Amino acid sequence: MEPMRTGTGAPQRSSVLVADSYAATRAGVRAAVAPHEVVAEAADARGAVELAARERPDVAIVALSLPGGGVDAIRAMLDTAPGCQVVALAEDESDDDAVAALAAGAVALVTRGDALERLPHVLAAPLDGYALIPAELLARVAERAERERRGALWRDRPRATFSPRERQVLEALRDGASTADIAVELGLSAVTVRRYVSGVLRKTGVPDREALGKLLAESGAEA
Repeated sequence: MEPMRTGTGAPQRSSVLVADSYAATRAGVRAAVAPHEVVAEAADARGAVELAARERPDVAIVALSLPGGGVDAIRAMLDTAPGCQVVALAEDESDDDAVAALAAGAVALVTRGDALERLPHVLAAPLDGYALIPAELLARVAERAERERRGALWRDRPRATFSPRERQVLEALRDGASTADIAVELGLSAVTVRRYVSGVLRKTGVPDREALGKLLAESGAEA
């Protein structure tokens, strides 16, 4: 593994803190990140935060399963050692783990199963604000963020947006009813139903019924 490089291209040996409850994992990480120097090891969140404040490492590798809370440790470490770049060590490629770690301030995420293989590559990259996580996981996190954004927009919309009839049509669409079904249920013509559906789509800002169905399912909100 090549040492991390500065903006001028010169090799830089980084100081590293390793926080994991398993001594064997800490030893493996120490060997994997050489020639970077592991300046401290912690077995719990409190110890990790205290050591980060004292040692001010360039990089901290923090297990999310750390006793005392790995995510909380990341937040506290970045408060006490703001120049530190945190690499989160996850048990698996969980969307929740990735979102929590990145939200807490981690700039990279590796899973325990491939940590020893991936860490040399991660530390060889300049961790200067760019998040490094597996591509497949990144796609899932981006998709989840978009779902949550759409759900938030739906929940925050003005409640007076829809007319009473549009609300009836919206509820029927939520249940998967077809245009013909809605027409029979509400005693309307198919043309009129389609006009109401168009109005609902316009007001929700989605292109078609399929997108509206996804929005309703994701938000879990009432019409």
